[in-house]
Amino acid sequence: MTAAARPRRPAGKLIPAIYCQLGAMLLVAAMRPLLPVSVWHAEALVWLQGASAALLSYLLRQPMWWCWIHLLFPPALWWAHSNGISGQYGMVGFIVSALVFWRTAGGDAPLYLSSDSVADGLARLAETERAKNLVELGAGIGSVVVPLARRLPDLQITAVEQAPLPWLVLRWRCRRLPNVTVCFRNFWECSLAGSDMVFAYLTPAVMPRLGLKCAAEMEGKSLLVSSAFVLPDAVPEMVEKLDDNPANALFCYRVSTLQADRAV
Repeated sequence: MTAAARPRRPAGKLIPAIYCQLGAMLLVAAMRPLLPVSVWHAEALVWLQGASAALLSYLLRQPMWWCWIHLLFPPALWWAHSNGISGQYGMVGFIVSALVFWRTAGGDAPLYLSSDSVADGLARLAETERAKNLVELGAGIGSVVVPLARRLPDLQITAVEQAPLPWLVLRWRCRRLPNVTVCFRNFWECSLAGSDMVFAYLTPAVMPRLGLKCAAEMEGKSLLVSSAFVLPDAVPEMVEKLDDNPANALFCYRVSTLQADRAV
């Protein structure tokens, strides 16, 4: 496995996030003597803490959703405390969020839900390509896999998902679909060798890494299909427009082209 395709550990993203909050605490402590007495109260200070952490997160170039998490986390804790909400509820909420957004802590995409038009467009592409198998990286709860498997029962689909709760929902929804194999694993560790098509709905931040992984592991005639987001410095072979959202599309890349670009 190449260095570009090697999976990153969640701690590699969590540690900078912790540093942001700790750094913000130091900033607030340093600024407090300079602030007017009118803002020396908890509500103002927790918002200042959140804003400082969000700024540090932005300067460290963390994904944008981390900035929102940093901004809202201290005020949310203070609001819960002020309203007498038990810390147990916060712990339950944290556990549920972690089980749903498992990959996000590692820097990958959060849970996105696709419309039926994505499955329809993917089905048209699979028929045009005469694909025998397809791998979806980060299948979520099966918003694409389930309708696609029902429309093309001869297409063998591998649905890869790592977040525990979405995986459980995905596994349940696919229990009567014999042409779907559900895998509980990190998709960066999943081999794409022998795949006719790979579909992904991720984020712009991981698209360069996805292109390198596909170029390294897939055959040249295979097709990478990305929903909504393009590969930087690569021209799609075709763009499949979606019926319900003209602003969105499926961007299709022939792997042989990606391999040629990588060789240059």
